Amino acid sequence: PSPDEDHAKHGVSAVLQCRDLLREHNERWMNRGQPVLLTRFGLSTGEAVVGNVGSPDRLNYTVLGDTVNTAARLESLNNYYGTEVLATESVVTAAGPGFEWRRIDRVRVKGKTEATVIFEPLGHSDEVASEELENARRYEEALDQYAKREFSEALQSLKSLLSQNPEDGPTKRLYDLCHQYSETPPGDKWDGVTRYLTK
Repeated sequence: PSPDEDHAKHGVSAVLQCRDLLREHNERWMNRGQPVLLTRFGLSTGEAVVGNVGSPDRLNYTVLGDTVNTAARLESLNNYYGTEVLATESVVTAAGPGFEWRRIDRVRVKGKTEATVIFEPLGHSDEVASEELENARRYEEALDQYAKREFSEALQSLKSLLSQNPEDGPTKRLYDLCHQYSETPPGDKWDGVTRYLTK
């Protein structure tokens, strides 16, 4: 592959462009009564083996390594959060300014011992509405309350958010968890990290 000093920035921009174009197409297809196309993205940055792998008569250009596995795990996690794109904190840092993000959760995926903070890209900074930014900050505050076992307080914030956007996947999921734990608190070893045991 050709070196790219701004690989994270370009990667995030490419995914956002794909997401936005697909949203436009899906809206048009829905208006025509046609089926829509759903897709998901997982973004991670780090070292990887990239190139042609295999024998001379059967080469496959591919990517291998822990970074690739993490991206694949995040792609799958979109199913649980109702999101289209999830990224690691390393991507947020490497991409630099110019994007707005929502911190979604702390997770421990299959094959990992350390927790990973995951984020959803909202869009380019000059394209994200102030109301969406405010709602993202309120969600993050509720997520912090959840991690501190302040489930009743988090429920109030999340209920307000759902009244504005009842179809937001991460908010619905966190609301359900807080409701569950407010009635049946987790054990002493609970640390607020979501564990996923499948790929």
